Amino acid sequence: KPIAIPMRVEPKVWLSNERTFLSWCSTAIILASLAITILSNKSPLAKISGSLFSISSVIVMLYGLFMYEIRLNMIHRGIPGPYHNPLGPSKIKI
Repeated sequence: KPIAIPMRVEPKVWLSNERTFLSWCSTAIILASLAITILSNKSPLAKISGSLFSISSVIVMLYGLFMYEIRLNMIHRGIPGPYHNPLGPSKIKI
């Protein structure tokens, strides 16, 4: 009968996950700042553009949070990976 040994997760794995989440947060904040700047203009085109940037900012933030939670659960459960998601950023780009 195999013996279950708890897997030790190195701190760099935790920190890498947090660092990636903070990078997504930074991108979302930049988009939100751009949206606020554009929305300060009174033209109708600025309202539409600012609204689109606001929505983009929320999507980027939610994606970052979603991926952070998924990776955190994988780390807690000791799942070996893969931890990357090559399709997510390209879908956000569209």
